[in-house]
Amino acid sequence: TSISGMFTPRIHRIIVNHENDRKLLSAELTELFVKVGRIQLLTLGLIACGFIFTGKAFIDFWAGSGYSDAYYVALLLMIPSSVALTQNTGIEIQRAQNRHKFRSLAYSIMAVINLVLSIYLCKLYGAIGSAVGTAVSLILCNGIIMNTYYHRKCNIDIPEFWKNILSVSKGFIPVICFGILLNHLLPESGWVPFLIKIALFSAVYAASVWLLSMNSYEKDLCRKLIGIVFHKSKGRSL
Repeated sequence: TSISGMFTPRIHRIIVNHENDRKLLSAELTELFVKVGRIQLLTLGLIACGFIFTGKAFIDFWAGSGYSDAYYVALLLMIPSSVALTQNTGIEIQRAQNRHKFRSLAYSIMAVINLVLSIYLCKLYGAIGSAVGTAVSLILCNGIIMNTYYHRKCNIDIPEFWKNILSVSKGFIPVICFGILLNHLLPESGWVPFLIKIALFSAVYAASVWLLSMNSYEKDLCRKLIGIVFHKSKGRSL
């Protein structure tokens, strides 16, 4: 949310400058929507993939084996939410176009569906069933309804967005394969092996998305960030 919030002034400027040119407005909003979404996905991908392969062990170490269901509940909430989080720029675009009323209505309906589904499924499957109800509501509202609205009413090319999301996701394939292999070769027997696994997984993730997911703009951002960190650490040492 912090990443998308930084672009609020730019979104308003784009809409004001191109309100009479629908084609140019759509091109600029889509470019920004895609650019921010890609960066957010690269960040969320590390968190989500990391939790998939190390989250169960963490919960076992931290809370005990009796809380193993919490791992599946977290996944059911985390993965659908990631879709909405990669599209947070759309919220600011809606506000700038004075179209946020639809979002409020859609979320109100989603809340009712979530409540009904969660209570029903909770009675059948417990906490996991309740999480499934929430996941279904998130997918319906954020994955289908809001994407359709963004495309038809907010001048955002959603097919182009998902094309870029699939392009970024290529870098996740080696990461998933490595995570499966790592879990097989290095079973957790304590905090030290667990932390080593996290470090190895993070390193492979960084290398994979650098080679397969990032474009030149995103690589330049990383170089600048590393340069800033290195410069500050060097300044402190001096």
